[in-house]
Amino acid sequence: MTHNCLYFVKETRRQLPSFVSIDVVNIKKIISMLGGVISSEPCDHESYSEKTGNYSFKVVLKTGLDIKNRRVRLAHELGHVKIHMLLGRSFWGELRIGFSSVNLGLREENEARIFALMLLMPRAKFLKVFRENFDDAQGIYNFELISDFFQVPVDFVKLRGTSLGIFEG
Repeated sequence: MTHNCLYFVKETRRQLPSFVSIDVVNIKKIISMLGGVISSEPCDHESYSEKTGNYSFKVVLKTGLDIKNRRVRLAHELGHVKIHMLLGRSFWGELRIGFSSVNLGLREENEARIFALMLLMPRAKFLKVFRENFDDAQGIYNFELISDFFQVPVDFVKLRGTSLGIFEG
């Protein structure tokens, strides 16, 4: 599962022009460049993605999400679009307009989460920032600073650290 996600993350990064920073991914710009539109609506889910045309999709975010959670949800939904809906591949054309990530299962949710972790916090950069935010005197990491650097919630930072085997979850 992780190798599959890593392939799609690398593919997504290759599609980006050089001016798009990888340090702190501009997820809104990536979605727009791939033919997506973002909206906020009151809904039952934190977010979902939906095919809207032959070369387009939308990502809907639940109204009221803070900026860090918005970034995570956008990257998560982009994972669904890239991995499960196969944007840019023949399978995309076979999906009916209106197909939504709401219809996907637990395995697909986990893959989208891993995609988001990898996209928003690339391994090498994460390890560097993680080491820079270790307090030797107290023997602890400053998760808030790491969270602020990557503009993601603290629990997402901890999940990335766990996925890289830095500490147990």
